[in-house]
Amino acid sequence: MSKLIVPTSKPRNPLVAHARFRQAGPHGSDERAARREGRQALKRELARLDLPHAVRSKPPSL
Repeated sequence: MSKLIVPTSKPRNPLVAHARFRQAGPHGSDERAARREGRQALKRELARLDLPHAVRSKPPSL
């Protein structure tokens, strides 16, 4: 009778478990994303006010 040989699986990467437990992923949003979000919020607010396009597109004069 011959012995049954079962191939063993590849060992796991020990660094992956640490990364998963500490919730690895992208860092927090950067300043550029915050500025962009602010501009989009301002445009949404101006659109909600239903102002004429000429008034919306001009920056405030000082």
